[in-house]
Amino acid sequence: MSWLYNDIELLEAPEGSVGFVYRIDINNGFYVGKKEFYAYRKVPKGKKELDLQDGRASKKKLVVKESNWKNYCSSSDIVKGLVIDGHEPVRRILRICYSLKEMSYHENKLLYTNIEDTLCLNQNVSGAYFKEEILKWI
Repeated sequence: MSWLYNDIELLEAPEGSVGFVYRIDINNGFYVGKKEFYAYRKVPKGKKELDLQDGRASKKKLVVKESNWKNYCSSSDIVKGLVIDGHEPVRRILRICYSLKEMSYHENKLLYTNIEDTLCLNQNVSGAYFKEEILKWI
């Protein structure tokens, strides 16, 4: 299971990119989402690091590592369930993004365009607009 970008398998994050907007096609449906290439965590500094710093400096440091993007298959319970049931997802990167704001914009743009589609497996947009409600309004 790999990510396709312009029909070519993407193996590494492009330089300067922060993440991507994707579409997963599975069981005659599709899911749109976003994923960051890197994970950021604040962890406590070690004793040696603390001894070397000014007393007012932070006691934590930022650690950056590659996220689980290569194996990621959606936050959706629906998609996860279909994968567990043996359905094979096709994972496509629609856009490489170079800021978090850009990534959120393009994900939301796709969701607002597709949420009414009966094949769309997404259940909400931005955690605020839920498909069940939206379908009542149209």
